[in-house]
This record gives sequence, C-alpha cells and structure tokens, in this order.
Amino acid sequence: MRQDICHYYEAALPAVYNAYARVAKEKFGCKCDYHNQYKLSFGLKFSLKYNMNGGVCTIHLMPCQTGTAVNVRFTLVQLAGARYKAYDEDLTKNVASLLGAYTSILSSDPDQFERFIEDQRLNGKL
Repeated sequence: MRQDICHYYEAALPAVYNAYARVAKEKFGCKCDYHNQYKLSFGLKFSLKYNMNGGVCTIHLMPCQTGTAVNVRFTLVQLAGARYKAYDEDLTKNVASLLGAYTSILSSDPDQFERFIEDQRLNGKL
C-alpha cells in the first residue's frame, strides 16, 4: 500500500532537506538514506501510536519559486490500520518548528516529484 501527502514550505530546499533528515534522526530515531538533496528515505518501525509494523517513508523534495515542495510517501506492509497521517503530522510539525517556516498541504500529483528527479538526472544536475 502506498500513501502520499504533499506539503509546501516557504524555505529553501537545502534547509528543508536538512530539517527532515534531522527530525527523522533525532525525533523518530531513523537512519536516513540520502539521495542528492532531492530524496530521503528511512524504514518505519513498529509503533503502537502509528500502528506501522514495517515499511518505508520516502521524502521527495522539489524547489519552487519561493520555497520547497515536499512529497512524503509511505509504503507500508499492512493494508489497513496504519496511521500514516498522524505520523506525517508529527513529522511535519517538527520540521516546521525547526525551520521556523510555514507549511501548507499541497494538492499535487505525487509522481511529479519522481519525474522532476529523473529530469535532473537526465540533464546532468544529479
């Protein structure tokens, strides 16, 4: 099962990237895999609060005119019962606090983020 939630931050991409990496490590105890400042990924651990017994959280980042768009993608082992929205809210709240930046939910095509990364790679920017 895959769930995507998109956000927008009024902050530069490197700051948002570093904030997500720091929050994942310090607040959630996750070891991130780093991918060229456009993607982070880490495993989801079992948690009674979030009811996630395995899976991966992948965060795609894309620069925009005045900030950074972010897609938080959850790929979970179980089909039902996971509280990915609560996990996302906690993750986002901590990132926004660290950045001191406003965040809003984006209505966006989640696959747009992967296309952006592939375009960057094809154009030699990654």
